[in-house]
Amino acid sequence: MSIVLILYLAFFCRQKLLSAVLIVTMVFSGFTVNPIERGIGAITNHPVSLAVSQIAEKEPEEYWLCTDSVFILPNYLLANGAKVLNATNFYPDTEKWRILDPTGQYTEVTNRYANETAELTESENNIELVLPDLIKLYLNPGSLKSLGVHYLLTPFDHSELLSRYGISCSFVTGQDGYGIYRLDYPD
Repeated sequence: MSIVLILYLAFFCRQKLLSAVLIVTMVFSGFTVNPIERGIGAITNHPVSLAVSQIAEKEPEEYWLCTDSVFILPNYLLANGAKVLNATNFYPDTEKWRILDPTGQYTEVTNRYANETAELTESENNIELVLPDLIKLYLNPGSLKSLGVHYLLTPFDHSELLSRYGISCSFVTGQDGYGIYRLDYPD
């Protein structure tokens, strides 16, 4: 019925009335599509975000690493106050890249705005450009201490892999399949 009315108004040059009908239709149909949110509760009202905020407040200089996830999750940690190694880099993090790529082999990949994902591997560190703005880090646990990483957010329990490198790993808390783990290194 409404389509017939719109076509009728369009053909018989009633542009003002047509405009009013279209505006009312758009407002009415879109009114309940996206509820209006206030504040940042969608980011901060979860057990993991509360734990991240508390840890980041007590240990503000400790780095976090988010592994085996999409590139948005490291920014979630960042939004909750954590210092995140693989959060979005608006400018290249030259200090980090010097540790991971001392010879500069991956400079063409790392010298950019980039979202980053990370995966722990027993192989050597490797850096892969997945998309023009997405870098995937393959990190050997042996390099985590030099990077200053003391917390992991990951869907997997990496304690066995980390123990092979002398790193103890203790579970802090978890939610929705992801866990926070504290890393301790031998002196």
